[in-house]
Amino acid sequence: MQSVILAAGMGTRIASQGPSKPLLRLLGRPLIEWVIRSAMQAGVREFVVVTGYQAATVETFLHGLAERLDVSVIRVRNDRWQEANGLSALRVLGWVRDPFILQMSDHLFDAQILRQLQRQPVGRDQVMLAVDRGVGVNQRIDLDDVTRVQEDSGRIVAIGKGIPGYNAYDTGIFLCSRSLFDAIETSQARHADASLSGAMRVLAGSGRALTFDVGNLFWMDIDTEHDLRAAAVCLEQRGTTATGLI
Repeated sequence: MQSVILAAGMGTRIASQGPSKPLLRLLGRPLIEWVIRSAMQAGVREFVVVTGYQAATVETFLHGLAERLDVSVIRVRNDRWQEANGLSALRVLGWVRDPFILQMSDHLFDAQILRQLQRQPVGRDQVMLAVDRGVGVNQRIDLDDVTRVQEDSGRIVAIGKGIPGYNAYDTGIFLCSRSLFDAIETSQARHADASLSGAMRVLAGSGRALTFDVGNLFWMDIDTEHDLRAAAVCLEQRGTTATGLI
């Protein structure tokens, strides 16, 4: 199965730590390399990475990484990287097969999440989001930034950063059909919203946005210097080193 990784953003809240967020080093390894290596542990060997800010630098690193790890890494550039993240997802339209994984370059995760997610049944008109139901339990969550999810019986009812009622967190890991692209375009046309959350709201409106609970498995969104330090502690506690795998 292919993995699409969105790596186009600037990461303004952590920009002081380096010129490119995907290349910020955590225990000696760039964030995007942690993401790719974890996906490899789950059996993924084909990657499509969308670049934007500092694209040439990120693409040069990815070229070398692909050779070093002996995997396929297609680099696709989004010149509109300053806009909604769904536009980055649309850039891979001609490069993916159903179903495919969609990930963020700054979300660390236990490879077991992808192993389990890939085994879930997803229809050709559906998208499944890996969610964390540990509301109030997961202490790594930034409540001011995390995308919140209200789900019911394995389907998304509402999703967004500011929704008042929610019972899960968005991990930023998806199992997708190509219906995602239609949903992004529909959300953009109807609501002037080209975000992934906007697309998921479109799919949720017709019962096509599914959820998969990651349980107690590790995942973490890296947005700040504090997150970077906390991630290093978490990985070291898990017995992970710069030469090991998540």
